[in-house]
Amino acid sequence: MAATYFTRGASTDGPLVWWLTHTPLHILWEGDGAVYIFFVLSGVVLALPFLRKPLRAKVFYPHRLLRLYLPIWAAVLFAATTVFFVPRHGDTSNEWLNARVENVTAAILSRDLTLVRGPGGLATPLWSLQWEILFSLALPLYLWLALKLRGHLATKVIVLLGAISASALTDGTPELVLKYMPMFMIGVVMMAEHRTLTRWAEAAGRHSAIFPALFVIGCVLLTTHWWVMPVSSNAVLQDAMIGPMVLGASVLIFASMYWKPLKTSLESAPAQWLGKISFSLYLVHEPIIVTLGYIMGDQFAPLAAFLGFVLSLLLAPLFFLLVERPSHRLAKAIQTKSQARTSKPELVSNSR
Repeated sequence: MAATYFTRGASTDGPLVWWLTHTPLHILWEGDGAVYIFFVLSGVVLALPFLRKPLRAKVFYPHRLLRLYLPIWAAVLFAATTVFFVPRHGDTSNEWLNARVENVTAAILSRDLTLVRGPGGLATPLWSLQWEILFSLALPLYLWLALKLRGHLATKVIVLLGAISASALTDGTPELVLKYMPMFMIGVVMMAEHRTLTRWAEAAGRHSAIFPALFVIGCVLLTTHWWVMPVSSNAVLQDAMIGPMVLGASVLIFASMYWKPLKTSLESAPAQWLGKISFSLYLVHEPIIVTLGYIMGDQFAPLAAFLGFVLSLLLAPLFFLLVERPSHRLAKAIQTKSQARTSKPELVSNSR
């Protein structure tokens, strides 16, 4: 199934793989679309508190960067350790495994530990965190633009989606910047225009079929790239489908905010638990699966995939307890200390 990610043509590996790849059923394993949801949602979550009160850079940046980098560094160390104990030598028949980094080098470690210049590939999910870090650094600019250009929410979202699709016409770094950075802006704009969103939700709620229809539409749009692929092998057209995919991600976030059945399901205990460990799971799952793939070989690949799934779910809560939660607490403590320092002169001035 991973072979479709390395080609521009439709899958020829049988009807089951074709239907799971080139129809909306792809949402069952749509990794890129999940990242697009993550990017838009990051814009929503990071913007929300600072639309109520001004962002203080001295308080925000240390907290945010520690919150991201400490788990990243631990994940890089974990991935490097798996490579050390289980060398990734020799070709397998699995194209996805063969594309993973084979050795740990200083250059790879440097890129993965900093991410600003892009990941080194030791743990490929880290690619998305490069853009998360860049967005965090640029958050004041995003907030300023969102507040300066208030109004006409639909028009702004259409413009941003158009810019994302237009990235298909460029190459290299400009393409990636134009592709990913506007996704965060959509989330920021949604929060800056939350009153408009609320009006839309109230109008949609008057008709029982609208929110279910929006949910289905969001799921279908999130897989646009894959069901266009059998129709055309044109690279620009396929890459331009990222705009509709991000629209699908935004629609699903809108539905999760205002559609009561979906909101209730996301607030359930299992969903909350998965949400709690999701970042840790994202960071550790690939080295586990790759390591098992090399240990067990082609003959036991299905078993390796299953064990990788189970072990990832077992290790992610442990990573959360030992790494992510302590890093969050440290970042919170530093944030509280920074807030106390920045508010102290103001208190002295008021007392005078």
